[in-house]
Amino acid sequence: MVPWVSFESGHYLRSSIRLIGWYFFFELGMRGVSVVELGTLNRFWARRELACGRNVLVFGTGRSGTTWLAEIIAAGGFKLVFEPLHPVEVPEAKGFPFPNYLLPGEETAWQPLLERVVAGAVVNNWTLRANPSAERAVVKLIRANLMMEWMIDRFDFHPVYIIRNPLSVAGSMKEQGWDVGVRYVQHVMERIWAKDGSSEGLEELFDHPITAVESYAIMWGFQNAIPIRRGLLKRVSFIRFEELARDPEGGIWPLARRIGLEMTPAVQRQLHRLSFQRGKQSWEKGYDPTTAWKHSLTPREVEDVSRIVRWFGLEEYMVLD
Repeated sequence: MVPWVSFESGHYLRSSIRLIGWYFFFELGMRGVSVVELGTLNRFWARRELACGRNVLVFGTGRSGTTWLAEIIAAGGFKLVFEPLHPVEVPEAKGFPFPNYLLPGEETAWQPLLERVVAGAVVNNWTLRANPSAERAVVKLIRANLMMEWMIDRFDFHPVYIIRNPLSVAGSMKEQGWDVGVRYVQHVMERIWAKDGSSEGLEELFDHPITAVESYAIMWGFQNAIPIRRGLLKRVSFIRFEELARDPEGGIWPLARRIGLEMTPAVQRQLHRLSFQRGKQSWEKGYDPTTAWKHSLTPREVEDVSRIVRWFGLEEYMVLD
């Protein structure tokens, strides 16, 4: 690492990248490298410099690994802003609807708040978790999956989207005693699915009183099915929790290149730590976050979650082994 390249200051970082880039241009030009090849290198440095100037927003559902991923990025010197849309801990977000499904072109009275969210400016003693003076921010969100497309169209930031095995999500929520409200889930699902253009098949989900675990699976389902169905995987940096957990360095490296995250010792240490939001089981020695659901869910609950995931057509994101 060049000693004067610092993630504490985006200005110095961008200046350093620019100087290094011109140095390589000069050297390669003197060695007879073609104009086409130099043009390719120029585009590489331009993309790198652009990436290094934007904030990073981490999207995902509850218990999907958003906190861990945001902490990894923050370990590289980013300001960490935690859940700026929390309606209780953030006064500005009081009354913010969840889920808030916004389609491209829609107008919302919440746009000024969302602008501040992207800017990393919604901070208080609860949301601001690390590096308050950093120039770039990583913003962690579990209430924004259905606004992801709208936000990408409106604002300039680097979107990162993480998905975790729904069995793991349901098992973790069960362990932590999440209460999402089974009646609320049915109401929300009917409203969201209708807005997305179809209410067919909902009777299959709600032909019986759903359990808490089923409600977890349904919440996971529509918050991921809609972004995926609308093609957002092509517009974001996509990470699967299981791949990151099983191979932290290999899992983070493609994202690190895109956002200008340097693999410092602090980042490498955070890669091998669980987040401060971890559940009670994760304190146990030998805990594996990719298979802990096997100890949390009964066979019937596994069957229920699997049925719901199949209903949404998201079987490829469910890991049974």
